[in-house]
Amino acid sequence: MSSSVAVAVRWARSSERTRSSRAAKARLGASDADRLRLEAYIHGATTYYKVVDEARYMSVSGNDYIGFYSWSGASAFHQDGDYLVSDHNNQRLSFYSPENGYLYCYDKYTQLKVKFVAD
Repeated sequence: MSSSVAVAVRWARSSERTRSSRAAKARLGASDADRLRLEAYIHGATTYYKVVDEARYMSVSGNDYIGFYSWSGASAFHQDGDYLVSDHNNQRLSFYSPENGYLYCYDKYTQLKVKFVAD
């Protein structure tokens, strides 16, 4: 049985990305239509999350931002109850403010509960 997670995020379309950026930073979505469905990708004993039907994997940057990158930039995550925790920095998925809107893995910000759904 595979599992997936629905995360209400929006990210820039290819035409909205800057040339220097290979992937956009994740932002909170405004509605259910903005949800991005991620699927778990288990490699050995490590779990990664990727965009369904794409080769973009969720990653945590050095500044704790969430972004989506190729496999070489992927970060591992694990579930902790209702939370998704980055193995990169051991911090929960969070956001700073509605005005900022970006997603992070940083416990000092508002931690987000994630709904895990079995396919």
